[in-house]
Amino acid sequence: APANEAVAYKTVVFRSGLHGDITEYQGPDPEVNGRWEELYNGFGVSLISQASARKLPNATTPLPQDRSLYVVQLDVFHQLHCLNRLRKLLYPDVYPTDVSSGSPEATDTLYHLEHCVESLRQSLQCGSDTSTIFWEWSPANAKMMGNTATTHTCRDFDRIRDWAVRHKLDGDFDMLVEVKGAPIRQAG
Repeated sequence: APANEAVAYKTVVFRSGLHGDITEYQGPDPEVNGRWEELYNGFGVSLISQASARKLPNATTPLPQDRSLYVVQLDVFHQLHCLNRLRKLLYPDVYPTDVSSGSPEATDTLYHLEHCVESLRQSLQCGSDTSTIFWEWSPANAKMMGNTATTHTCRDFDRIRDWAVRHKLDGDFDMLVEVKGAPIRQAG
């Protein structure tokens, strides 16, 4: 993948997101929404050279206005978009989402959310994080409890995000223009 040049690893201790250890990505307020949007929005489409595009396992489309550049999106940003859509379902009073009325819009939203769950499932299985959750005695709960505030070896997200920002498409990508010679989607 073209962004592999940006991959570096670092040790990260995850926050639990529980019992007062709330992260800056939890909750329904506008500041939280802004932080989520900063993770993936504004640079979702990246441009790579024709030489890089030739090395991809799947063909992609050249940019209509400059056929020496090819359009890609790093899946991590699609996954974050999906996770954010699912996160908003936790707060129906703030983010009303119709998935049950049977309307065409509700059907499309449900279809999109099901796609998101499936995409995240595949990604989690693909990455198969083998970091361990450890168990501790909790006097407050009078039982053993798993502690998810654990150490992980992670790809440095900031470096990957920086790569995407450096390679972002400045301008429009008109998805309604068919590019001659572009790969043709066979299903839906």
